[in-house]
Amino acid sequence: MSLAKMTQIVEQLISATNKGQINWEEAETEDVFQVSYPTYSIRIAEVPSATEPGPDTFDVVISIYNKEGKRIESANDVQLKDLITNAFLQMNELYDTAKGYALGTEQTLDSIITDLSEKEDIPF
Repeated sequence: MSLAKMTQIVEQLISATNKGQINWEEAETEDVFQVSYPTYSIRIAEVPSATEPGPDTFDVVISIYNKEGKRIESANDVQLKDLITNAFLQMNELYDTAKGYALGTEQTLDSIITDLSEKEDIPF
């Protein structure tokens, strides 16, 4: 595994995602989000932590799949903690942003705000 290359990929994903340049979508597995290209895809997920067991502890994992759908590389925030400053926080923010894009969170919230601002009598 090339942690240096995975670090570079994570940093570029963060930058491109924050600029709105990546079209994240839902994967077939719940709470996994992906971006697909002709010869590979990248997925991001939260998985139960292997180093800190507990119901509310998780790691963020970035995985790369080839065009046949086989996972060829992956790295989590624990593996990258010495290479990325605040690896968990940055990768968790990337996960949340990818999830928001894939699920249309911002559009839904904007729609709710518009709908509520147009009504004087809110039914709740």
